[in-house]
This record gives sequence, C-alpha cells and structure tokens, in this order.
Amino acid sequence: MAQLNQIQCRYVPLEDRVLLRINSSDHSEFRFWLTRRYVRLLWPVLSQLLQGDPQISQAQDARARQAILAFQHESALSQSSFSQTFREEQAKFPLGETPVLLSRIQTRTTTQGQSVLCLHPEQGQGIELNMSRTLLHALTRLLTDAVQKAGWELEASMPAAPAAPAEQVTIN
Repeated sequence: MAQLNQIQCRYVPLEDRVLLRINSSDHSEFRFWLTRRYVRLLWPVLSQLLQGDPQISQAQDARARQAILAFQHESALSQSSFSQTFREEQAKFPLGETPVLLSRIQTRTTTQGQSVLCLHPEQGQGIELNMSRTLLHALTRLLTDAVQKAGWELEASMPAAPAAPAEQVTIN
C-alpha cells in the first residue's frame, strides 16, 4: 500500500473553494474540492480528533488541555516540511484529474486504535486517511492557512500556529 507523501491545500479564488491535493509514494495524486460549507463541517471533526488524544483528554482543566495541544501541535509541525514545493511530476490520477467535490465526512477507528478520516463525494470514491498525529496537525495547519486566505471568516485556528503561511506539506 502506498504511503501518503505530500498534501497541499490551496485557495482558488475563481472557484471560491480550497483545492486539496494529496500525493503518495507510488506517484498517485488525488484532487478534491472543499467548499466553505464542507470546511465548516470538517473543522469540528478535526478538532474532535485532536482533542481525542489520550494526553489531552485526560488533562483535568481546559488550560492544561490547551497547553498540551499547543505543545503537540508545535512538535508535530516540526516533523513536517512546509518549504518543499508540491511534486508536479508525472502522476497517476486514480480518481481522475478533475478535482472531486467532497460532501461527506466520517471517522472510524482501526482495530489498532488508529483514527481514520474518510472524505467522500456524494457518490463515488473518495479517500480514507490514517490520521497520525503529524498528519492531523499538518492538515489542520494547511486548512487554517487556506481559510485565512479565502477570507471565509470561519473559526478554524490552532494554538501557537507559526506565522508563515503554508500551502503544502511533506510528511516525513
């Protein structure tokens, strides 16, 4: 099975959507459109996954949970490269070159306890991502930056986010 290699979230003003691109180690690229409404629904799901971390959920008060989350966020982001450009090489497009409009969000847990984020269109195939801590924090960072560029005025922010905006990340 191919490993996730890079993710890009880029606001496209003409479409008034965020283009989510994911490429994998086997040179497959998946393209998805995220609407404002979809991101508004996705953000609480991502927040719930973040808060579900045992270190955070076991903390007694809100300030302690926030501090642990901020520390985990910085630690996870330090394991990702936001400076590499998105790989534009000859890619396979299992779902086609045209971005798929996402409309459904689900999460599930594997038998090993790993969270899986399932992003799907109304009909047809989507993608299911095993959400490591690094991937989860990197994705929230990319979405936060894309939402800010879009000017959608959504509550989508993380504690202690680095100042420099990012569009793509390479997962180490």
